[in-house]
Formats: sequence, structure tokens, C-alpha cells
Amino acid sequence: MNRRQVLAGIGAVCVSALPGCATVVGETRLGRPTVEAERDGATHVTFSDGGELTTSSLYSDGVDDRGRFDLRSDTWHRDGTRLDSARFAFRDARTAYGGRDAGSIPSLKLYLGTPGGYPFPKVYFDRGDDHEWSILEIPDLGVQGGSTLSLEFIGQVFHDYRPVLLDFDLRLELSETGLLGGGYVAETVQRIEVPVEESTSD
Repeated sequence: MNRRQVLAGIGAVCVSALPGCATVVGETRLGRPTVEAERDGATHVTFSDGGELTTSSLYSDGVDDRGRFDLRSDTWHRDGTRLDSARFAFRDARTAYGGRDAGSIPSLKLYLGTPGGYPFPKVYFDRGDDHEWSILEIPDLGVQGGSTLSLEFIGQVFHDYRPVLLDFDLRLELSETGLLGGGYVAETVQRIEVPVEESTSD
């Protein structure tokens, strides 16, 4: 699935490049985010163009003894921009690349919660051709692109490795809201950790 939008702003021309950025007319590509992993398992992926542009944060309460876990995502972007499209993809890092537990049955199943906000645009949620990636695409966020994008997933792994390690493939398309505003494409692949759920027993 490849439903990309042209984000070139009218008459906007990029005249300089920052570290981690590649520029074309009206569009800046950002590919080297700052990644902050907290001890509680939260991960924050921040793209900058000289100042913070957008941050995708992932949170989880941890994986339980049955291999189930929650995964929440909040994608913030600065004032004066909007989020035009988004792609989130996840796979089990421990069994990727033909690892010893890899096989025809995926070791990770991921379920998408009903997004909040109304009206919420059409989404596409499916497995990749290799059956390893679970891919969520939102090709046109519409009015929801003006605010923070919040998503909820439920995951299940079918092995005993703990903590759970996930490969996270992120692609965001943003645009400035001004008349001559340019566009941004932010993309990266990161490895994130879902910690073991804390016991509530005494």
C-alpha cells in the first residue's frame, strides 16, 4: 500500500539543509530523529527541523504472563502545522529476519482499537506481504490532522522471550498551515521495548 500525498507548498523553496534533513522544493525529509527511552518502557521519537516539529510517543503497561500487552501512541506536532498522513508498522524483533522461531505463523498479533474523534478518516490495517509486519495506514487525516493523533493497540506474542522487542516503522507527512508553507516527510525505523508487566500482588 503506497498512498502518498504531495505536500509541496505553493511557491515555497527550501534554501538550506539541516543535519538529518534532505530538502527538495517545498518539502523537507527528516530521517534522523532523537529517541528517548524511559525506564518505564515509554519511547519518544522526535523529529526536528531546527526546532521540535513532531513527536510520536509509545506507552505500554507491560506484557503479562500470557504474552498480552497494550500499546498506546500519541503523535504531537507543533502549532502552525498539520498531520496529513501517517503510517505505523510493527513486528516482533526477536523473530524477524528468519530467526530461530520464525515460521509461517506470525509470532505477533496486533489489534487496533477504535480511534477516538469524529469524524475519523478511513484507515487501512493489514499484514505486510512477508506476514511479519502489522501495518496501519491513514492516508488522509482530514480534520483530525490538526490535533494530536492518539491510537490504541492490543498485542499478543507467542513466545516466552521477555521483555518484548518490537521493530517500529514510522512515516509521517506534515504540512505548514500558512499560505506559502512547505511540507515535511518524517520517517524512521526504531526498536522499542515492551517491559514485563509489574505484579500487583503483595
